[in-house]
Amino acid sequence: MSVAQAVSEGIIEKLKGKRPKKIDIKMEVGKLRFHNTDQVEFWLNEILRKEFGDQLSVKADIKVIEPTIKCSCGYNGSVEDVHTDEEGSHHGIYEMKCPKCGSDEYELASGNECNIISVNVTE
Repeated sequence: MSVAQAVSEGIIEKLKGKRPKKIDIKMEVGKLRFHNTDQVEFWLNEILRKEFGDQLSVKADIKVIEPTIKCSCGYNGSVEDVHTDEEGSHHGIYEMKCPKCGSDEYELASGNECNIISVNVTE
């Protein structure tokens, strides 16, 4: 819900005093954020419709970005085997290793981002 709140607050601030009919949001969310995209879309709808009225149509297109790493062994690529527990996932705590050398010392290249790509508003 925190992601939906942050995104909604920015949209509400920009649209103060207006009555939009439709809001289309494009986002990228890293898999390591452990956000349920259906829940993010649900809360975006709830928060924005509460602010602008039940007639508002909200559509969220949320792309999940898989984790990739850059390892000192030369490996650049995806990591399929990510371990966490329920508590850890809420705090962004995860464990993964380089699939080539098994090291847990790497640079995370993607998979932890949360980006708003675009917000289109129809009044």
